[in-house]
Amino acid sequence: MTGGNRSQVRGPAGPPQSHPRPADPAATAQELLAVLVEIKGLHDQLLAVAEEHRAALRAADGASVERCVRREVSLAEAASRLDSRRSRLARALLDGLVGASAGAGRDATLAQLAPLIPEPVRSRVSEAAAALRVTAGSVRGRFAVLHAATQSLAAHAEGLVRQVAASLSHARTYGRGGACQAGVTHFLNVLDVRT
Repeated sequence: MTGGNRSQVRGPAGPPQSHPRPADPAATAQELLAVLVEIKGLHDQLLAVAEEHRAALRAADGASVERCVRREVSLAEAASRLDSRRSRLARALLDGLVGASAGAGRDATLAQLAPLIPEPVRSRVSEAAAALRVTAGSVRGRFAVLHAATQSLAAHAEGLVRQVAASLSHARTYGRGGACQAGVTHFLNVLDVRT
């Protein structure tokens, strides 16, 4: 063995190959706990932005809706990056707890890992994971409502545009869809044939 965080293993045909040792499970569990708390914080922020988004929709404030959507995208991207980190930490923790060969490449859920994590970190990781599940469920619910409201408003706006287009269409011509289409310009061509 060499110093540091590497061990040497003889390969089937020759020189020793270097493999990383599994991470220290206690330190990895602490880091995982910190990531879970950070992800929950981002979800709390998403809930707040969802409320702002709802208020902006109610007020028909397009600029505020756009700002909310930008913040939602930014927070969701940050949460996605942290979730990737959480997944890597969970794999590293599994490797450290059951051995690199037994856990190599496997994904582990927090429910599967929790019984393997030593106390006192186990209960804190379990509590953080439960709180995150509740908050993530709330976020999904709020965004489902926002999605439905946005779809409803879009359909209403489309109906209004069609109605206005129909009233402005002096020839009452219809498009392929069987309705007067917005954005279609109808020209009245009048030739003075007396001159």
